[in-house]
Amino acid sequence: MKQILLILTSCCFLLVLTSCFTLFDRDSDKIIDNYELAWIDAEESRSIYRKEELVDAYVFAVGHNSKFIVAKQHPNPGYNGINQSVTNYFIIKISDNEYNDRNDIFGPLNINQFDSLKTTLGVGKIEFDLVYPDKP
Repeated sequence: MKQILLILTSCCFLLVLTSCFTLFDRDSDKIIDNYELAWIDAEESRSIYRKEELVDAYVFAVGHNSKFIVAKQHPNPGYNGINQSVTNYFIIKISDNEYNDRNDIFGPLNINQFDSLKTTLGVGKIEFDLVYPDKP
């Protein structure tokens, strides 16, 4: 009888333990090198990371070449709801250093500032190849 109780207790414990692994849902897509587009718990938190958050949520489009990453973002302040009426643009200089210098991250920019800065920095034409819904 003790063995059956021990087996049932062990099975219940394992069931509870394995169900906790889905408590924090997460997904990511590699952009280039160590740069990734990731979300934790909710897609509304999708941000650009490289060891730390570089562009906060909600990033819905990203493109890159060998020197720059460009991104589109609808702000999601405090993760209280995505503001689809605002579209911010970001340009990130890809760095070989372990950590990005905040001076290598330009934004938030409006579309006119973005187009102008792309020309100034010599970003070139970059297609947004990682594209997600405006609102998940």
